Amino acid sequence: MLIGTFVAGAALGLDELIEEVRTAEAAGLDSLYFAQLTSWDALTLAALAGREVPRIGLGTSVARTYRCTRWPWPGRR
Repeated sequence: MLIGTFVAGAALGLDELIEEVRTAEAAGLDSLYFAQLTSWDALTLAALAGREVPRIGLGTSVARTYRCTRWPWPGRR
């Protein structure tokens, strides 16, 4: 069985996030997932983490693939 976890980084700096990734790998986890809800870009974090811990599987749980240029959306009140 493979075991992974979610890394929440809203209040963490980049160095702290990478340390969380190293800690998860040292603990023997098989995968980590990043979300882009309110803070760091999930795809960039996965790329940086992959450079530091190549053994562990990385993924995203939420990743914005477009730029939101207008809010609220037109026609939505």
